[in-house]
Amino acid sequence: MGQDAEPRSPAPLIAAAGFLAAKLVALGAVVGSAPLRALAAFCCGFAMDAALVLALALAAHLARRHRVTRVVVTTLAGALALYAVLNVYLVWAYSSPLTPAMLAYAKDADVALLAPTPLLATAGAALLAAASGLAAHRALAASTRRRGAGVVVGALLTVGLTAHALDDGRLAAFGLERNAVATLVAGTLPERTRGARAPWDAPSASPPARATAPVPVRAEHGRPRHVVLWLAESTAARFVSLTGGDARVTPVLESLREHTLTFTDYRANSPVSAKAIFSVLCGLFPLPEAQFETRALPRIACPSLPETLTAAGYDAALFHGGYFAFTDKLALLSERGFQVLMDGESAPDRERWFTNGWGIDDAAIVEHGLAWLSQREDPSRPSLAVYIPLLPHYEYFLPPGVPEPFGKRTLRERYQNGVHYTDELFGRVVEGYRAREIEDDTLFVFVGDHGEAFDEHPRNTLHGGFLYEENVRAPLVFYSPRLFPQAMVSERPGSHPDLAPTIFSLLGVALPNGLQGQSLVDERFVARPVPLGTWYPDALLGMVDGDWKYLRSPRSGAEQLFDLARDPGERSNVATAFPEVADALRARTLDWAERQRAHLRGMPARGDGYLERAHAALSAGSPGVEVALVNERVFNMERRCLRVRTKPAGAPLVLQGVLAPPPRTVGVGLTDQARFTKGEQVTARFAVDGTDEVSLTVDDRFESTSRVRALPAQPAAQASVRIEITSADARGRAACLWLFP
Repeated sequence: MGQDAEPRSPAPLIAAAGFLAAKLVALGAVVGSAPLRALAAFCCGFAMDAALVLALALAAHLARRHRVTRVVVTTLAGALALYAVLNVYLVWAYSSPLTPAMLAYAKDADVALLAPTPLLATAGAALLAAASGLAAHRALAASTRRRGAGVVVGALLTVGLTAHALDDGRLAAFGLERNAVATLVAGTLPERTRGARAPWDAPSASPPARATAPVPVRAEHGRPRHVVLWLAESTAARFVSLTGGDARVTPVLESLREHTLTFTDYRANSPVSAKAIFSVLCGLFPLPEAQFETRALPRIACPSLPETLTAAGYDAALFHGGYFAFTDKLALLSERGFQVLMDGESAPDRERWFTNGWGIDDAAIVEHGLAWLSQREDPSRPSLAVYIPLLPHYEYFLPPGVPEPFGKRTLRERYQNGVHYTDELFGRVVEGYRAREIEDDTLFVFVGDHGEAFDEHPRNTLHGGFLYEENVRAPLVFYSPRLFPQAMVSERPGSHPDLAPTIFSLLGVALPNGLQGQSLVDERFVARPVPLGTWYPDALLGMVDGDWKYLRSPRSGAEQLFDLARDPGERSNVATAFPEVADALRARTLDWAERQRAHLRGMPARGDGYLERAHAALSAGSPGVEVALVNERVFNMERRCLRVRTKPAGAPLVLQGVLAPPPRTVGVGLTDQARFTKGEQVTARFAVDGTDEVSLTVDDRFESTSRVRALPAQPAAQASVRIEITSADARGRAACLWLFP
């Protein structure tokens, strides 16, 4: 053996085995006993991950005479191994490795809900993987079999890429077939927008006869004067009895069947709650991209449901079992005509109710909503009450003592309990109106914001990841003894922008200009395609036209086409069998994405929002006090707020100014960064003309990080506001303030 000879070593195989062992530990930690199909899929994803790790290790070996290069590449190999294994935990939680859309949505993630045991086990496996990546370099550095190492790397890449190219969906399981690095990179590629265009909103070419049948509505006894809109969280049509589900799950809706109008071909345009709220209230289709309208278009001048009805003489209020802070809903909802905006954080008796990281027991919003109905200044005025409940939100936890008739062994059983509970609470609202003798004078609307999936298709869990029927098909039920003397069912195709104009038609209120939806009960109804889109964890677009459903990945160009009449479970992709149909729907889908983005971005916007105006007023009225209008994480959610820093050792910091109109909601919170420093509590005292002082105190305990309070209504057009903030912390603490009208 010459002087430069090095001992031979099976280093690539050893490194690959170590990396595989680490990922298998992670797999076992988060998935448990996986079926053979999932393990096969996992091995495909592993092959590509391991190949990248070994390729870097081989590069470090080839650069062994350049110390800096070797150290850099070796570090990259270890970091990649760590990254690839940590993504197994994301797969367990979200059915996908990390994507750019997930990074964009991370500002709204509640990390406190991540399960600690699998996370710790996966982190341990990740450290093992990192060690494997480093070991790969050290072993390769002692090997002369460079060609053998290259062969192993090439073989692993070939296996992984071939498996991905040939996979027709049968290997797709839990997201484990996905390569962590490739998934992240692919999400940054530009969308494929080339192709023919055709007007997406043109009438359907050949709609089924059932889609155009008239909907007779009898109004000879007058129109209802009150409206209840129940926007049911994650409630899929297939679990509601009136749209094909089990009557045991929704017994209240079943009991109301005799006086209902039900639409059985109704869909959410996006399986994302924030987008559903935007479309339902504004009568517009959502943005065809991974942005919440509450952040991108909070001041859009849309012809909203509450503003249209308040202009017609209605009182309006909205009650939300979740938190407005999640996706900054108040930026859109404030100054839209609602006299009351209450959520799980601002409920005045929040301590009475069960709460978790997502919100409050929906029984609280029912109680407060019915109280508002009776306590209005003029209870005889017509009213709009919008309820946006929290349940059944994943993980489908129910308040203590709530019946669980379907058991709780599986997620599906727990979800059915949640649907059963939201049905019961909707029934309490109906009973409340009945007790006030206005049931016959009320239009009740029960609509799901989107569906919910339970592995009907590979990797399809929860709701946001795909556009299959289980994700987007939602119930739409109208209940009114006055309008519907008998049960009626319509198969007219509709989606969320159609809800507001349908409500206006049923109430006899003139439709405002600017609505993109159409009334589903109008004699002039024209069947047209329903556009679809989701962006988390990957971008997908789609279009439903009659019995045809088209789905497309904007980045890869992959397409699916289903004949829902013959294949309601969407099992057979017939895009290649019917290329002319796929071409036509592709042209409509591309047209919708392009035109909708331009339409919403081109709509007029209102001036500064209330928080911006409050920032200007308080800054001008408080010389020497630094007030910043920022986005900060508070209570594990990014919020738009006024950030101040308290003075050390309890000295008060005072803000004051004149606000028009007076604030109805005030709040204070510790930024997450301030919370983690474990300092002293912060107290904010709000004094508004004509009201008693409100004192809110926050500390480092998770659910005490923020406090929000709804104030009594002020008759004056403006009011002087004084805010005094104190903390005993010796260094002062960063705090956030909220004020909304």
